[in-house]
Amino acid sequence: MNLSPELWKAAGAVGGGTSLLAFLAAVFTKWHATVQRDKLRAIEKLKGNELIDALDTVLVGMRISSEGLTREQRFQLASDRLDQSYKRYRLLLRTTLVIALILASVAAYSIHELHQHPTQVDEWDRVMVANFEQSEYGAADDQADRILAQQPNHLRALSVKGSTAAFKQDYRTAIGYFQKAFDIAPTNRTVKRNLAYAFLQSGRVPEATKYYEELRDGSPASDYSVAFAYVAAGAFDKALDVLSTLPPVQSPTPKVKNPTPPGQIQILQSAALLGRGHPGDRDKAIEKLRFGTTQAPLYWSPILREKETDPNNDYRILIKLLKPILDEVLN
Repeated sequence: MNLSPELWKAAGAVGGGTSLLAFLAAVFTKWHATVQRDKLRAIEKLKGNELIDALDTVLVGMRISSEGLTREQRFQLASDRLDQSYKRYRLLLRTTLVIALILASVAAYSIHELHQHPTQVDEWDRVMVANFEQSEYGAADDQADRILAQQPNHLRALSVKGSTAAFKQDYRTAIGYFQKAFDIAPTNRTVKRNLAYAFLQSGRVPEATKYYEELRDGSPASDYSVAFAYVAAGAFDKALDVLSTLPPVQSPTPKVKNPTPPGQIQILQSAALLGRGHPGDRDKAIEKLRFGTTQAPLYWSPILREKETDPNNDYRILIKLLKPILDEVLN
């Protein structure tokens, strides 16, 4: 049937609600029929005055006068009425069960149709993701606004809004969106990573370090992130301890969407060594930086020379620490 998703959603809600009511009515009817059957069986077992009292109680309950009737007539009348009531409730039970089954089928079919026909928000979400993946951040941001106007807690739209704000280096706004996403899905690692990154870039290093520590899972990427947060926080010994557990060269791999540039670990180690400033650290830092930049000179040299038109804060932190030895290594 060619109905809009909104109509299918309404049909599903009505069908589900009424089927629940029909089921509850069936349960009540079943109970009432059982009560009538039990009364009939109980009366059949009674004798003498107990039987007369029970018959009078049943007939009074049915608003039937038993005056002038013999015991046999009372018994027959009560039995007939109870039997009719039992049969009537059994019929009503079957009817309500059929109605509940039909309405439940309508609700199930409505859910099926909703899955087959995406809602307007689903379509906006698809376009938003496509725009974001194609680096059309303005268009993605506009789609996210449309989605959030309909669904304020839409996780992916909140993440896109935060990411587009971060690309503009508006980290305060980014934190607001990422924080709301985190409140909705605190166990989502991507959401937590986004929030940690925004905290780091905005200078809120303790919060960033806390979340990066929680994200550590033994992978080089997670260890590198927490080491960078330690460098930004000035905890150079902690950063070096973490970096010492990583492989000496991290090369890109086709299986990784955004691979870490080769030599990045060594460059971060160089910055941590210079920041710590122990005897001999400067010579080690020069060695690490020289090795790191030779791994990908076309990538690292422009960044470390500040020739990038708009280097992000990651590189600014490194440049600030590495400045005393940049000329010696790069010239």
